[in-house]
Amino acid sequence: MTAQRDPNSRLREVVAAVDCTYEALARDVRRIAAENGEILQTNKSAISHWVNGTRAPSGRVGQYLAEALSRRSGRT
Repeated sequence: MTAQRDPNSRLREVVAAVDCTYEALARDVRRIAAENGEILQTNKSAISHWVNGTRAPSGRVGQYLAEALSRRSGRT
């Protein structure tokens, strides 16, 4: 059985601040991964799991997520 993690309230706040749906954010993460030569299957369910704390991004996905949020906020 996997230990329950706390919700990622900071991620939830940032996603809300950039006014983005989980689906759009997942699309951005996939696009940025592709720009880096990696094919991902990230979807809105994965984003929801990250926000709710039931899973965490693995490998370089966290970096792609940060880049996607940075681009949406205009802080690139």
